Amino acid sequence: MNCALRSVESADWPRLGQLVAESLEDGYDFLDTLVDELRSGADRFDRPGEMLLGAFDGAALVAVGGVTHDPYTEEPGIGRIRRVYVLRAFRGFGVGSLLVRALMVRASAHFHIVTLRTDSERAARFYTKLGFSSSSGRDAVTHIWLPPATPLPHRDGLLR
Repeated sequence: MNCALRSVESADWPRLGQLVAESLEDGYDFLDTLVDELRSGADRFDRPGEMLLGAFDGAALVAVGGVTHDPYTEEPGIGRIRRVYVLRAFRGFGVGSLLVRALMVRASAHFHIVTLRTDSERAARFYTKLGFSSSSGRDAVTHIWLPPATPLPHRDGLLR
């Protein structure tokens, strides 16, 4: 698989359709919520440190995920990995790892704690392999990552 990562812009929103449909088939409605929030303006991933990132196979959007300020806390400096989904046909090829690692690079420059929540055991193992630790000390959090004091390096300007 040769996927390219880039920000998901409003012109890309129609490309979310296949991801939404498949995630609903899998029993997850968080991408449906994402589309509603993007359209309503409730969440645009446009505050400092935030980003909605997509993995594109040509023009096709095959994976998506974002980093935002954690909406479940008022504490500053806490980010949250959100809305991560990879099309089934693209799983097992490193697309999800590439996407989440890029979000971690972005987060490391803006947040001192990064949280997430998953109810999937498979996803829990995935995030643990990427460096997240299981956590039960915060509401709506299953995993936490403490970025290094020096932000992680990146290869281009995409993640600043």
